[in-house]
Amino acid sequence: MVEGPSLTQETGILLRRAVDDAGLIDVDFSGNRFTWSNNQSENVRTWARLDRALYNADWLRSFPLFQVAHLPRSNSDHDTLMISFPCSPPPCLKSFRFQRMWCLYEDFQNIVKTTWDSEASASPMISILLKLRKVKQALKTWNRESFENVFTKRKEDEQRLDQLEHSQQDSVVPCLEEDFFAQNSLARWELAKEIFWKQKVCNNWLREGDCNTKFFHLSATDRARRANIKEIKLEDDTVFAQQTETMLAHIPISISDEDNSFLLNPPTIEEVHQAVFSLPSDSTPGPDGFGGAFFKEI
Repeated sequence: MVEGPSLTQETGILLRRAVDDAGLIDVDFSGNRFTWSNNQSENVRTWARLDRALYNADWLRSFPLFQVAHLPRSNSDHDTLMISFPCSPPPCLKSFRFQRMWCLYEDFQNIVKTTWDSEASASPMISILLKLRKVKQALKTWNRESFENVFTKRKEDEQRLDQLEHSQQDSVVPCLEEDFFAQNSLARWELAKEIFWKQKVCNNWLREGDCNTKFFHLSATDRARRANIKEIKLEDDTVFAQQTETMLAHIPISISDEDNSFLLNPPTIEEVHQAVFSLPSDSTPGPDGFGGAFFKEI
């Protein structure tokens, strides 16, 4: 074996800087913590993690579910690094999402009020669910018939205003009222487009000064990948690699009986009102598609 010079602290810093400058990230892995051993016996044996898999944003966008495993050493003093690509989940149908730009139009309030006032013969909670379902369907129909595409509508108003201005330049008595309404319509579509994009790119990040950059997408995708629990290891080194009832039985209970009793108490009207109106307007909507802005606006 030909040995090279040992890695100094300065060299390590330069290597880390090169990795950062290239936008590479060290992959989390399963298996052995170290990937190399000098295969010596007793007190002179040395372990190190010399072999690493690095990835960038382009790789993560192409393979968001990839995994890295350190396989046991056999005839080499290095572990084998295996990269696997689990099958992606099948694409789902496009779900309903409440759009804040709808609040710019009076028709929105009328549609919600008319639909909500319809009778629903059921228990209070079931009645709310049924009414939200009816409102969702009514808004989807209204959006399809009235909005279609906010960008197309804005472009049409922009062209109409341009034609109107050209025609009025040759007119002896320009129609100021028509010009006024055309400008207002275009301004409203422009505001709708701005609200649409703010909601689309998660406004919380924008307020904190972080733009919609590759780093944002990389962080979000990587966080989702790391949140996936692949296995649980107990204190006696028992490993559960699949989510089963046996695995769940080893997760300690962290809520006391007193906490559980408090959590089971029905909330008051004031607590519900405070919880709803404390939601960020641009919060991620729940499974029903309605975010905080909907309940604040109605």
